[in-house]
Amino acid sequence: MIPPVTQRLRPYIPFLIVLVIEAPLLWPSDLFLGDWHNFWYAGHLVATGRSPYEVANYAGLEGPFHELEVERTSLPWPYPPWTGLFLAPFGALPLEVGLVAMHATLVVLGLAAILQLARQVRLGGAWTGALALTIAAASQPFVLATRTAHFDAALLSGVLFLAAGWQRESAWRFALGASLLALKPHLFVLLVVVTLVAVVARRRWRLLIAATAALATLAAVGIAVSPMPAALADAQSWLRIDIGRVATVWAAGAMIAPDLWGPAGLALLAIPALLAVRALRASPPARSALFVFVATALSLVIVPYVHSYDHFVLLPLVWLVVRAAEDRHGWPRKAMLVAAVVVGVVLPWFAYFADFNARSEGPSGMVPLVTLLLLPAVVGTATVALSVRRATVGEDAPDPERPRPLRS
Repeated sequence: MIPPVTQRLRPYIPFLIVLVIEAPLLWPSDLFLGDWHNFWYAGHLVATGRSPYEVANYAGLEGPFHELEVERTSLPWPYPPWTGLFLAPFGALPLEVGLVAMHATLVVLGLAAILQLARQVRLGGAWTGALALTIAAASQPFVLATRTAHFDAALLSGVLFLAAGWQRESAWRFALGASLLALKPHLFVLLVVVTLVAVVARRRWRLLIAATAALATLAAVGIAVSPMPAALADAQSWLRIDIGRVATVWAAGAMIAPDLWGPAGLALLAIPALLAVRALRASPPARSALFVFVATALSLVIVPYVHSYDHFVLLPLVWLVVRAAEDRHGWPRKAMLVAAVVVGVVLPWFAYFADFNARSEGPSGMVPLVTLLLLPAVVGTATVALSVRRATVGEDAPDPERPRPLRS
């Protein structure tokens, strides 16, 4: 007889082993690898009362910071003012201390987001739980984002809080989710539209008021601290980027038909979009929070600027595939578990290295599309796992799903 505590910890053993193995990747020896110095310096400017949007603040930089001076002459700081508030505490610290603190924070945020997902989309089997956690730890977006300073873990938490807020009609969760997603708002254009339509259709005014108040406060403080020059309202200056440098369906379309990348991208999008519509008709916002995860995936496909590390927010859909496999037996169960491993680990890593060979992020642009192809397998499970429970006035609804006993 296995003690209950030991039984609960068993799924985390492979997860921890993978984290130990990949620790050198998550925490490289070079503190200037990726965008660490870029984000630290932006936070430093905000912390010292200067603006990351002013090109003059990058003049005369030396060493690894010199590339920022060159870059800012053609590409302004491409984040909204409130993102600088998140970076300012690290920029207020000395360089090396600030970089270490930022890195440690991103590692903690990444692990916290994965554990938040484990709590929100509960798995009943010890083996399937271990598999899902291992997929999360070994995923290319988790490793790359943590390695190169990108805060996609906060975005995953934002998606999860938004979904939980919708499920439980919890205003604070919904507002917190919206605030976290605002750190990289350009990734979630379609999600904003779909969520707003759902809120109005279901008349969930508490959620709308809470999210609006939180975002307005965040924007007001951010703009007061680092006002964005009016010239940056013309985003053409920083969206004028080679289409092959972004992991979108348009980059994938450009690999197929360089001169007709738009129609080619739409052709690639057709079937996943159709499956998404059918999934949301079967499990609409009135019944579940699946629309949050589906709209997130579609947003990543169509926005003009996204990289493969941003695909970390696709993890809930992969997790739902594992959850759906628990309700099946025989070869369908095995096939779904294999599909989860392929889409969650094998495909993103394969596409990442294929990007180098193709000199384009088009291969990575296919990852959200392939993930959406799995929607028919998870609709029924999502309706249960992400079911909407109405809250009583002034209270959050109970947890949408009680813990299921672990099965060996």
